[in-house]
Amino acid sequence: MGIEELLGEQGYAHLSQLLSGYLNDKQIALINKNMVREFSLHNVVNSLTILNANKTIGHIETIIAEWQSTLGFSFNNNLIISLYVHLSCMIERLVMRNEITHYKNMTEFNERHGEFIAMVNHSFQRLKILYNVALPVAEIGYIHDIFELRIEDFHW
Repeated sequence: MGIEELLGEQGYAHLSQLLSGYLNDKQIALINKNMVREFSLHNVVNSLTILNANKTIGHIETIIAEWQSTLGFSFNNNLIISLYVHLSCMIERLVMRNEITHYKNMTEFNERHGEFIAMVNHSFQRLKILYNVALPVAEIGYIHDIFELRIEDFHW
């Protein structure tokens, strides 16, 4: 089994199948979480120029945990990796005052996805204060796009 399969959508299931005879579910989940984090960190290190990748991933890890709790389900590895990479680059854009300000059908997005916008804004409160940045709705729109691409029938 290749690393692509372990980091893919069914990665946790594959890892569990391989290790269930040796480790309990909690240990397997921790290995999966660390594997996804380290893989993402490696990708993010090459993308960030001014932020500390390790600290940034740590902040994002907290945000992802909050979103999983709010949405009521665990994210697959593909979604987590996509979020780590996208959010790291987004945070750096915000810090550098180079944020995305345009998003397709912004008015409609605001009307249809107010709860999602509120959830994302709430989870970013600490980072907004820490880095003295604002989070434009356009950036939230692209986060929503990631969820729609990675989760079948995502309606939030």
